[in-house]
Amino acid sequence: MHQHSIPAQHSEDQRQTTVLQQKKQKQSQATNKKAIQAKQQPIQRKAKPPIQSKHKPVQAKQAPIQRLTSGQEKKGVPQGSAKFKEIATTMGEQHGVDTSPLKANHNSAFPGTVNAAATIQGNKIDFAPREDTTSNMKHEVAHYIDNTKNGVPNGDQVVNGQKVDTTREKVVDKMAKGTLQRKSTEKEGKEGLSSQTGIIQRRVILTRDKERADDKVEKNSIRFSQRLVGGEFQTFTNADFSSVKDKEKIAFVGHGDAGVSGDHTAKEIADKLTGTGAGNEGKGLPDGNHDIIFTSCYAGTEKMEKEGDDEDKKIDNGVVAYVDRAMIAKWPGAKFTIKGAKGPSIKTLDENGNQAWAVVNESDVGVAGILQNELSNGYGITLSSITKAPEDHDGFESSGLTKASRDEYQSAELTSGSDEVQGFFLDFINAVNGNWGAITKEGQDALKGFVNNANTRIQGIRTYLENNKSLPPKEVTDIEGYITKIELTVDYIKKLQEADPVSIGASDNMNIKTHK
Repeated sequence: MHQHSIPAQHSEDQRQTTVLQQKKQKQSQATNKKAIQAKQQPIQRKAKPPIQSKHKPVQAKQAPIQRLTSGQEKKGVPQGSAKFKEIATTMGEQHGVDTSPLKANHNSAFPGTVNAAATIQGNKIDFAPREDTTSNMKHEVAHYIDNTKNGVPNGDQVVNGQKVDTTREKVVDKMAKGTLQRKSTEKEGKEGLSSQTGIIQRRVILTRDKERADDKVEKNSIRFSQRLVGGEFQTFTNADFSSVKDKEKIAFVGHGDAGVSGDHTAKEIADKLTGTGAGNEGKGLPDGNHDIIFTSCYAGTEKMEKEGDDEDKKIDNGVVAYVDRAMIAKWPGAKFTIKGAKGPSIKTLDENGNQAWAVVNESDVGVAGILQNELSNGYGITLSSITKAPEDHDGFESSGLTKASRDEYQSAELTSGSDEVQGFFLDFINAVNGNWGAITKEGQDALKGFVNNANTRIQGIRTYLENNKSLPPKEVTDIEGYITKIELTVDYIKKLQEADPVSIGASDNMNIKTHK
């Protein structure tokens, strides 16, 4: 959702155009005659580590590792939690390495002996208590894959008598960030392929057809949806749902408003899904057993309109409500869930891969816009920027995706996948939901700085008005309204710092329709 722009002064803050859609800095040290790949205990998501900034785990040498050749068969599955097994198996499939020998030891005391959160030695991975996060798991598995392909490093440091290697961190970071959510088992993957297209039958659908510069908000939603749903990326106009397999999920991405997602109305979306109307014949879903999520702002918001010729009879033509009715009308016994936010929404995945949402109260959009602007400035990121995807990306190879989808997902990774951008989104969500203690130091400092400078900013705006008395009345009104938003935002941030139970949004303000 775009917040209406505030009349420009001379600073970035008065020119904000707000779009409300939406990791822990790790460090390393080193260790044993057998090199260890160890993940340092996080300090703060953006803090400079005392030894080596940007480093995650350090490296490990022990038993020789067998490289999987084309003639070998995978045997068994990795040992560890269900999440670890999924990540290790997925990454192994993507990179052509047998990860079944991996053994994860959760809640291990060993990483603490080398000041780490996680370590890998040979095929054994140890996670300190509460450090078996998704990002840590990906990083350690990436070390195993890198060691398998390139050999185990000798180690470049010693920590508490243990030899530790930190020379492969950037390579491993890149590999871990390129990891896709697992789509299916090998058998399911084959069954989930269209005999005509060879495409994995899940969908992330972009509802914007008009050209516009890439923006991190939209790219973040693509990244979010791909991890949540997986599968092929398509634009709405070119979408064909006829080969989607039973119970597969669909995510729609695009800025929105009540009754609209991207460039398309609720009716257009419903007609496409149900194969109704000119041009949609044969392109609709084969059945209604498909969960649908809209990341668009206002997708779950009511849009009450006249039903038929009766002036007094109203019907909700919001996106979620309209599509829900169309699905049930087409498939009365279908089992599915459809959901969307009841307002401007921000969403991302936290460090454990869980969904994080904030839905802004309609009356507080102005305050949320200033929070977004100050936090993005604090993180040094521009929410609207163009990032070209490379020709291909090794993290997306062998994942069953078309080249167009690989490029789109990689573009989303490059645009919104950095620690800075994800840190911004999580801080923004926590600020909206009233969780001051969960905001990083960078985020808190940015908001405190805004409060400290607010009076100076307001005085500058008033001076501008005083020196420009010939401004149109509407512009004056808009600028005065912006001053009010600054004052409201200052008051809100102060209450947050005082642990006052306030918020300008909620994580659960969703419209969810379930048919089970």
